[in-house]
Amino acid sequence: MPRHKREYTPLERALRRTQRLFRRGTSSLRVLPDFLIVGAQKCGTTSLHAYLEEHPQLTAPPDRKELHFFDRHHSAGPGYYRSFFPTRLCRWLHSQKTGGPSLSFESTPEYMAYAEARERMHALLGPVPLVVILRDPIERVWSWYRMYSSLNPGMDFEALLDADASIAKHEGRELDSADGELTRLTEELRPFTRGLYAEQLRALWERWPREALVVLDFDDLARDPQGSTARVLEHLGLEALERESWPVFNASEKSELPAALRARLASYYRQPDEELSELLGWTPGWLKSE
Repeated sequence: MPRHKREYTPLERALRRTQRLFRRGTSSLRVLPDFLIVGAQKCGTTSLHAYLEEHPQLTAPPDRKELHFFDRHHSAGPGYYRSFFPTRLCRWLHSQKTGGPSLSFESTPEYMAYAEARERMHALLGPVPLVVILRDPIERVWSWYRMYSSLNPGMDFEALLDADASIAKHEGRELDSADGELTRLTEELRPFTRGLYAEQLRALWERWPREALVVLDFDDLARDPQGSTARVLEHLGLEALERESWPVFNASEKSELPAALRARLASYYRQPDEELSELLGWTPGWLKSE
């Protein structure tokens, strides 16, 4: 179920601009997030974010799932970031109302994939809890491509695969100089290297205590969203969430990845997936049937 963006009237847009100015002007009175959902992209972060928003003791930025502060908007400064979160007074009033802690969070899947984002997170927030969801890297990148190509018609998946420097190195071939623009695009978007989860987790654990990270399996989230959400809430010291239904948000249309391309990706991810299992101490769902 996609989370559709609503259309605002001119009056509503003016009111929203006024609210943003007010929030920015009171940023020094506002808190920083208590935890983050940091990735991975196309691994169910939108659904998990939507579930957590329903918890009475959690608050997220209104109308914004992804703030992209640590990867895109860092130059705007901490005041800009704080403007999306509650004031200390509002947090206190909220905690009085609920009779327990009031926690804030945001979810930006890019944070896990970029070294500069990880460094900036730690510098500003310290070792706050982080939530990570992992998915079969082949299915993840294919899902990403379906989303990306719907916004950029004519973008060919095999062309991206051929132009990626990391894939070319794995396959022992030189990049075609004619693919220079596509290579730069893959360097910027990192569609394939985002699936090198072990590398990213090791980088996070260099700065965060291992126990600060909650690592979820996408297969578990899809099969038992209530149980996976409860794991996150338990880690935060909060009661489980009760919902009448657990819909899937931001799902992309299904289509089949050509077998030859799947085989190339399977070869590329084989060793990193083995490293991931060893690093986690448990076998991710997509590897259990192999």
